[in-house]
Amino acid sequence: MKLSAKITLSVVLIVSLTLSISGYAIISSVFHAQLKHQITAAVEENQLLCSVLGTMAVERRTSTAAQVTADTLQETLTISPFRDYRLRLVTGGGSGKNVDYQIVRMPDQGQEDYELVVTCGFSVDQGKYFLESRRDVSDLYRLRAQYLLTYKVVYLIAVAVSLAAGFALSAVLTAPIRNLSRSTRQIAGGNYSVRANVHTNDEIGILASQFNRMTEELERHIASLELATQQQKDFTASFAHELKTPLTSIIGYADTLRSRKLPEEQQFEAASFIFSEGRRLETMSHSLLRLFSLENEQPQMQRLSTLALAKSVEESMAYPMKQRQLVLELRVEDRMVMGERSLLEILLYNLLDNARKASQPGSKITLLGVRTAEGFCFAVKDRGRGIPPEAIKRITEPFYMVDKSRSRAEGGAGLGLALSQRIAQLHGTQLHYESKLGRGTVVTFRLREVAK
Repeated sequence: MKLSAKITLSVVLIVSLTLSISGYAIISSVFHAQLKHQITAAVEENQLLCSVLGTMAVERRTSTAAQVTADTLQETLTISPFRDYRLRLVTGGGSGKNVDYQIVRMPDQGQEDYELVVTCGFSVDQGKYFLESRRDVSDLYRLRAQYLLTYKVVYLIAVAVSLAAGFALSAVLTAPIRNLSRSTRQIAGGNYSVRANVHTNDEIGILASQFNRMTEELERHIASLELATQQQKDFTASFAHELKTPLTSIIGYADTLRSRKLPEEQQFEAASFIFSEGRRLETMSHSLLRLFSLENEQPQMQRLSTLALAKSVEESMAYPMKQRQLVLELRVEDRMVMGERSLLEILLYNLLDNARKASQPGSKITLLGVRTAEGFCFAVKDRGRGIPPEAIKRITEPFYMVDKSRSRAEGGAGLGLALSQRIAQLHGTQLHYESKLGRGTVVTFRLREVAK
C-alpha cells in the first residue's frame, strides 16, 4: 500500500473512531440524563399520589365504613384529582420494593411507543397496597432516534470530508518524497546533476539536504573516475605514440644500414641517430619507472639545508645552461627544511630544465628560496615563452607537452612535470604555476621549515 493511501486511511479511521465514540457517548449521555429526570419526576409524583390517596381514603372511611378496603381505594381513584392520571391499584403483589419502575415497550402501532411504569407501595389501616402509574416517554425515545439519525448524516459527511482532507494531506506530505523518488530514478538513469527540490525544515527536508550532498559527492566521484579513465586512455595513447616515433626511426635507419652499403659519414650519422633515439627511449623508461615507483613510495624525511640543496642542483644544471647560453641566478636563503634530498633535487632539476627549454639564449633563470609564514618557498622563474592558460591544468599529466615538436627535438617526453608533481605531493605540497605568454613562467612550492 502506498504511503499516501496509508495517510488517507489513517485520517479517515481516526475521524471515524473519534466521531463514533464521542457522538454515541454524547447522545447516550443526553438521553439517559433526560430519562433519569423523567423517572425521578414520575417516582415523586407517584409517591405524592400514594400519600394523597391514603389520606382521602381515610376521610371517606369515616362516612361510609369502619375500615379502608381495596374497594374504597379503587373508588377513590375515580374522583378528582386522580382521574387525570393513568393509575391502577395493585393488591397482594408488587415487586417487594417500596418503589419500583420499569420501561415498557408498547405493542407496535407503526412507531415505537414506550411507557414508564412506576409502582409505589403504601399502607392504610394495616393493609399493604401498591399504586401503579404510567407515563408516556415515547417522545424521549423518538428524540433519541432523531438525534441518532442526524448524527449518522453528520458522521457520513465528516467521513467524506476526512477522506478528501486525507487525500489533500497525503498529497502535501508525500510531495517531497515523490520529489526524492523522481530524483533517485533520474540518478539511476545516469543523470547525476539532478537535485531534490525540497525546501522544508522537517525530517524530510533534512533527508533531502543529505541526499543532495550525497549526490554531489557521487557526481564528483564519478567525474573523477571518468577523468581517471580518460587520463589512462590518454596515457596509453601518448605512450604508444611516444614509442612509435623513435622506434620507427630506429628501425628505418637500422634497415638502411643492414640492407645497403653507405659512405662512412652517412653510416656514422645513421648510427648516431639510432643511438640518440635509443637514449631517448631509455630516459623515458627510467622516468616512467621512477614515476610508478613513487606511487607507493614514502620519502625518507630528513633535515636539509636549502642553500646546499640549491647549490647541488646548480652544479647539475651548469652544463645544460651553458649549452643554451643561459644565466642561472641563485637567490636562496639558508634555512632547514624536512624532505628527501634526492627527490627534491629531481624536482628542482626538472623545473629548471623546463625553464631552460622555454628560454631564449642569453636570458636569465632565477632560483629563489625565501622564508614565508606558510613555510619555506622555492620559486623557479624564467622569462621565456610562457604557457597558455588552457594548458596549465594539464602540464602535469604524463606525456602532455605544450609544444610537442620542440620538446621532442630537445629529448623530452612530457614526464618531467608529472614526476615533479608527484614528488611535491609526497612532501605535502603542490606546484603552483603563474604564466604569461611571451613574458615567462613562475613555478612555486613550499616545504615545512624546521629549526636549525
